[in-house]
Amino acid sequence: MQILTATACVLSFLSTLCTAQNKSSDSFIEVLKKQTNLTSFTTLLEQQLPAILKALEATYEADTKPVTILAPSDHAFERLQYSDVLSPIFLSGENNTALMSQVVAYHVLEGSWTTETLNTSFKFLPSMTSTTNFSRVTGGQRVGAVLQPGLNTTNYEWEMVFTSGEATRSVVTVQDIPFAGGIIQILDNFLIPPIDLVPTIEPFNLANPPFALTAFLGALYSTGPNTTFQKYLNSTKDLTIFVPANVAFETVSKSLESMSPSTLQNLLSYHVMPGLLYSEDFTNDTSLTMYSNQSTTMRFYPNSFFVNSARILQSDIMIYNGVMHVIDVVLDPNEELKTRLPNPTSATQMAVLPTTGITRFNASEAPFTTFLPNFVPTETPTTTTSEDLLALRTSTGTGFGASRIGSSLVMFSISMPFTLQLYPVHIPDLQSPSQTPVQIATSNYPSSEYKYDT
Repeated sequence: MQILTATACVLSFLSTLCTAQNKSSDSFIEVLKKQTNLTSFTTLLEQQLPAILKALEATYEADTKPVTILAPSDHAFERLQYSDVLSPIFLSGENNTALMSQVVAYHVLEGSWTTETLNTSFKFLPSMTSTTNFSRVTGGQRVGAVLQPGLNTTNYEWEMVFTSGEATRSVVTVQDIPFAGGIIQILDNFLIPPIDLVPTIEPFNLANPPFALTAFLGALYSTGPNTTFQKYLNSTKDLTIFVPANVAFETVSKSLESMSPSTLQNLLSYHVMPGLLYSEDFTNDTSLTMYSNQSTTMRFYPNSFFVNSARILQSDIMIYNGVMHVIDVVLDPNEELKTRLPNPTSATQMAVLPTTGITRFNASEAPFTTFLPNFVPTETPTTTTSEDLLALRTSTGTGFGASRIGSSLVMFSISMPFTLQLYPVHIPDLQSPSQTPVQIATSNYPSSEYKYDT
């Protein structure tokens, strides 16, 4: 009995010791200044965003109301020059604290997210970014989080990874740093707040043309500019879009190109679901109601989820107003075809529409790509100041809030004839184990409004 009692005391002591090690009475700024690789982030908060710093210091408490700060390292700041989205905000010399505040807000997560609270299944955590011009996602724009085995795990059992807009991957280089208000995770790369559907799709996977997404985008705009469905996709909150890869469109290109605009639009609307569905919420044998008011069925077979008979090739590409998943078959709302079961043993699924008979993918023959929109950024001046962004999220769900973003916000203008946009070449960082993602060539963050020059 004495041995058992002694053992229990030792275990209790170790538990208390571990808990104490995961807490700190030091303030946020005190902990930041102890980290030698957070000099740039500390300077940004102290000199340009002092109100945000004050709010982070005063609002949170590790035991009762914790927060997780994803702090970009000094190396992440050095990489800003390669980001077409973030470099105009941080490196233009305009000191646009309103936009800077929103980017920082995207790096703040409610709750304590550590190696103990995350696991090997993705979670999509709401951030503090909740203003209309930065997020049309209820509860705050999401950040993906997961534990993975990886190359950077010399000092840790698991690699902690956060994902953001444009499928950007940010690895935690120093994990689970406690402060009085919660936890700090140091990132090797800035998170990119998700942007609109069109500028997300256009450059996606262009290095691997069969699995690029330009055919879907071209089909969407082939029915003419400014349609109700286009407006719906660009402005509606909380959408889930299943986007067929280019090879899926080429396989059935003749069937699609023979459709009337209204028939094609109905088919495309069968790929859009009102509501948010991230991979963490996928469940087997679930009926999903699409924008067309027709249903699809989500199924799980070993190692893959399917929508009807289409395999989900890549999940959780976050956009400004929801999330996209890439599939390998163009869906058809025809009652007979949509009940076809997938073949989980096949690497590619059988098309449900009549096929073109191609044996080899040809990027130049992917349908509808001549209708791709060409975005020309034009400034829309506003009068909001950075003081409008100072309120942190409260229990009512307000946030780092503002009704409009400052004058650097861009409204995109689409010009005809449509042409494919070229993107700059980025030089790899040979000293880094993880590379900076290639970013979209737009000047700043888009609004949800579009206008057309014809």
